[in-house]
Amino acid sequence: MDQPDNIEPYYTVYNYDRTFSLFACAAVLAAAIFCIGGGKGLKSIAGLLYSMLLIIEFLLPAVFSGWPPIASSIICAILSTAVTLLLLNGQSGKTFSAILSTMIGMFFALILFLITSAMIHVDGFSSADAEGLILIHEETGLQIKDVLFAGVVISSLGAIMDVGMSVVSSLYEIYHHNPTLTAKDIFRSGIEIGKDMIGTMTNTLILAFTGSAFITLLVFLSYQVQFNQLINSNYLSIEIAQGLCGTFGIVLTIPAASAISAFMLTRKQKMIP
Repeated sequence: MDQPDNIEPYYTVYNYDRTFSLFACAAVLAAAIFCIGGGKGLKSIAGLLYSMLLIIEFLLPAVFSGWPPIASSIICAILSTAVTLLLLNGQSGKTFSAILSTMIGMFFALILFLITSAMIHVDGFSSADAEGLILIHEETGLQIKDVLFAGVVISSLGAIMDVGMSVVSSLYEIYHHNPTLTAKDIFRSGIEIGKDMIGTMTNTLILAFTGSAFITLLVFLSYQVQFNQLINSNYLSIEIAQGLCGTFGIVLTIPAASAISAFMLTRKQKMIP
């Protein structure tokens, strides 16, 4: 409500009140997770809430205040991965293997994005909101150039963590039923398991980035933008680079998780004379 002095008050509707609807949908999701996942479902919800809190209360304020976006996002990814997986599986070799393999996958995704962004000449200044970021930079010291890297880390983390945990968990279960397996056997099993996951998980990440750009692509289509113009636009180049680099991280997480699990599971065998 606006009520200036000596003027009749007047009311304006800013937007729909979506609070109840959003919380209701979240409650339905939480109930489904609990009914199907039980205790682990509750732990996964706690892990999700922690990750969101970490991004909102740590990563965004840190980057906004001028902290290095790459270092801040890596710290956030490590804390999110460690706490989420520790909540789900406790302190164990399986948890340690999953955390380490996830971090390796994230490292490769980030390295490839650093290389790719330099080759295709995109950074934070190429984003659609660059003008607004420049104004923020003048007030807080926001490092605009590296903002995209933080986005790649956060957007790819969930899928990479999923692959790392799935491969590690499968190998630990296999070894539990057949403790005579060698490190080589375990590694080969991990690669075979990973082959079945590559197709679905890479589609998941690529389609997620495509879905987020769907409306913009429709706008480009309505203007009959030529393919060479479309593929070389800042917006689509950034989306493609993020999708490809995140997928690269997923693919390399598989051999990393297989090798780490093979070492962790058979190290006691090597100690026996």
